[in-house]
Amino acid sequence: EGKINLSNVNKGIIYFKPGIYYMDGNYHAYLPANVYWVYLAPGAYVKGAFQFRDAKANYKVTGYGVLSGEQYVYEPDKTNGYNHRLASKSNCHGDCVKMLQFQSSNTQQTLRLQGVTINEPPYHSFTLYGDEDSFAMDVSEYQQVGSWYWQTDGIELYSGSNLANSFFHANDDVLKLYHSNLMADGVVVWKNENGPVIQFGW
Repeated sequence: EGKINLSNVNKGIIYFKPGIYYMDGNYHAYLPANVYWVYLAPGAYVKGAFQFRDAKANYKVTGYGVLSGEQYVYEPDKTNGYNHRLASKSNCHGDCVKMLQFQSSNTQQTLRLQGVTINEPPYHSFTLYGDEDSFAMDVSEYQQVGSWYWQTDGIELYSGSNLANSFFHANDDVLKLYHSNLMADGVVVWKNENGPVIQFGW
């Protein structure tokens, strides 16, 4: 419990027991390449954000704990000391902190995202960079709450993904269905003013 820095974790699984953990508002966990699974036990409350690398075939973010972005400012720009993005930038999609961020390789990868609650995201809550056609997701019992800022999107489902029994409070595009072979069932949305509930593309 207490303040955490995950830069030097040498195990594949990070397990958060019940308790309160926090990262400073000028830090997010850019996880080492060996990490493929983050587990948030029921009763675990983690203030921070996780960025995974592209070294693993299978990723997991599971458990019934909470990952909260409450300590970050709106649009926390990593190139600006985690302060709000510079006025000279029209957006900070590449540079702002995301609650869960992944980098896809060119080989098939999977993500199991189950049970976790995302609280008070300061920007997009879930983002993937790289090859979107080789990153299939199985998402269930996933919650997003406290999305009062604009640009607090829900989730994008990539080719071959499933989403079930989940709840989204979002203030931008909630379900981004830009890809093929997708299934979404049992989804409840509490929508704020910005963006659509379902977006099929631009």
